[in-house]
Amino acid sequence: MIIQFKLGGNFQVLSTAVWNVFNSFALTSIPVFIFLGEILGETGVAHRVYNAISPLFSRLPGKLLQTNIGICTLFSAISGSSTATAAVVGSVAYEEMERRGYYRGGIIGSIAGGGTLGILIPPSIPLIIYGSWQDVSIGRLFLAGIVPGLLMAFLFMVYVAIRAGIRPAEIPPNTETYTLGAALKRSLHAWPFVALILTILGTTFTGITTPTESAALGAAAAIVLAALYRELVANGGFALVIMIEIGLLTPPVGVNLFMLTAVSKGRASLGFAARASTPYWLIQLVVLTLITAFPKIALFLPNLVMP
Repeated sequence: MIIQFKLGGNFQVLSTAVWNVFNSFALTSIPVFIFLGEILGETGVAHRVYNAISPLFSRLPGKLLQTNIGICTLFSAISGSSTATAAVVGSVAYEEMERRGYYRGGIIGSIAGGGTLGILIPPSIPLIIYGSWQDVSIGRLFLAGIVPGLLMAFLFMVYVAIRAGIRPAEIPPNTETYTLGAALKRSLHAWPFVALILTILGTTFTGITTPTESAALGAAAAIVLAALYRELVANGGFALVIMIEIGLLTPPVGVNLFMLTAVSKGRASLGFAARASTPYWLIQLVVLTLITAFPKIALFLPNLVMP
C-alpha cells in the first residue's frame, strides 16, 4: 500500500530503480573479493601469515587470543566479509589453540568477534553495496571505515588482556618465547600479505583502479603468491574444482541439467536429469574424499615432472 501511494501505482519506477542498483559495475567486485578470500584460506597462505605474526603477541596478556584479533584485522583488509574472515582464522587457529589448552569460549569469542571486523575494515562488501545503492564514493566509504575498524580491534585486544588478567587459568603457560628482535624477524615473512593489502587498498584509495579492478588485481596477486609458496596445487586439494563439478549436476543451479533438458527439447524434465546424474556426482564425492585423504594422488605427477 505504501508503494502504491508513494509511486502512484507506477511500479515501473520501482523496478527500474532496483535494476539500476543491482546492475552497478561496482557490485561485480563482491564475488571477486569472496574468491580472493577463498584463495588465501584454501592455499595455506593464511596459515603462513598467522605463524609469522603470532610471536609479536606472545608476550601480551592473552597470547594467541591476541593473535586471533590481529590476524582477523589483517585478513579483514582483504576479504571484505565477516564470515570469510572468521572461517579462515578459525580453520587456522581453532584446533591448535584447543590442543594447547586455551579456554574454548575464549577461542570462539576472539575469532567470532574479530571476524566481524571483516565488514568494517575496508574493503567491505556491505559498504560496496551501500555505495552502489546510494551513489556514494566507495573509496570515501572505505577510508571512513579504517579508524573505527582499528579502534574496535584495539578495544577487542584490551578486553582480551583484561580477561586474561582476571582469569589467568584460561590461558595456558607460554611454551614458546621470543625476543623482540626474533619476533620482528619472523614477522617479516608476512610481508607479501601486507603488500597484497597495500595493492588492493592503495590502488582503490588513489583512484588508480575501481573496486572491481582492485579485487581482480588482488585475486591475481594471491594466486601468484600461492604459486610461489608452492601450495596452490596442494590445497587449492582440486577440491574447489570438484565441488564446482558437483554443482553443475545438482539442483537448483545444475547448469548441465538445464542444458540437457534444453537439448532433449523438453522430453527429459529437470527432475529426471537430476536423478539420472546422481550416481555421477556421488562418484565425484568419492574422488574428492580420496584426494583429501591422499593428496599425493594429485601431487605425484606435478612433483615428478616439476620438482
